[in-house]
Amino acid sequence: MADVLKNVSFTALPGTDHYGASGSAVRITVDDSPIASVALARGQACALSDICLAAFGVNLVDGAVVSRGQFLSFVGIGPGKWLAFSTNNTPPAAQLRQAFGALAAVCDQSDAYILFTLEGSRARECMMKGAAIDLDPSVFKVDDAATTSAAHIGLTFWQTSEAPSYRIAVARSFAPSFARHLLATGAEYGIDFLSQLQSNK
Repeated sequence: MADVLKNVSFTALPGTDHYGASGSAVRITVDDSPIASVALARGQACALSDICLAAFGVNLVDGAVVSRGQFLSFVGIGPGKWLAFSTNNTPPAAQLRQAFGALAAVCDQSDAYILFTLEGSRARECMMKGAAIDLDPSVFKVDDAATTSAAHIGLTFWQTSEAPSYRIAVARSFAPSFARHLLATGAEYGIDFLSQLQSNK
């Protein structure tokens, strides 16, 4: 672990490089795609669901799952709360505010989060070690989501494919620490770490 983290900063995300064992059984990509949070107004669940279906073609589920549409997806993070992502990298907050009005509080969270994508032949094992959660494929499946903590860092993650691959949303200020944690716990698999950040915020 000491060798893997020797040149990894405590305060900045690692640079694009290979870490750990030879081979590349895990690929980790970081990006800062635009995100919005959505919090349901009291007593408006049915109305919000109807508007979401009509405006975005999304059958909005209130639970720890991903509700997918052609242009927007919603990840359940708690009762009546979601993180919203666009599939075309367009900031979703403005269009959500326009569609939802007083039915929900919408806040642009694009500056607040860094997104990690884990994929590769040992992605599940790396996630299980990194997030300290059981990801039995018969229980945790595509579009399942969880909000938890790893190494005392709060995060939300969801499975995006059967391969499997995962997406993880981490508060921007904790992203360097979480990256170090993933590199340390997954070093035995060999990790290709790729940065696709659009800004240096």
